[in-house]
Amino acid sequence: MAKAFRHIRRFLTLLLALALCALSGCGGADEEKTKQSSGQKAQSPQNAKPVDTELLQQMEMYREIKKYEYEQEEKARQEEKKQLEQMMKQRQKTMRREFEALEKERKGRVYLQKKSQEEGSSDGGEQQNKQQDDPSKNKQKTEEKK
Repeated sequence: MAKAFRHIRRFLTLLLALALCALSGCGGADEEKTKQSSGQKAQSPQNAKPVDTELLQQMEMYREIKKYEYEQEEKARQEEKKQLEQMMKQRQKTMRREFEALEKERKGRVYLQKKSQEEGSSDGGEQQNKQQDDPSKNKQKTEEKK
């Protein structure tokens, strides 16, 4: 156990010494190197700054162009949607008119058929009897047809 405490004590002492060296500024050559490298880094952003601002401006222009294109496409979609709705309404009106016309025609046929059936049953029998009684009229009708 005593050996373990000694090893721990040495380890802690070593860590404390390293911490003091780091805080006191030991290794001055390293500081100069870091200052020079940081100075170069500071200079490079200044040199690169016009390029960065130019890139940022171009990126902003690109975004504006894309936004404008999107807005134009959205307007075109809205117009197409309105046109489609109008065409659908027009188509429905046309189909409704056609249906109504066909329905009127069908009702007219049904009415005429009923009327002709009614006339045929009541008047049709009498007309046939008259034609049979009067053969001269039949001859006149056939001559008129010729």
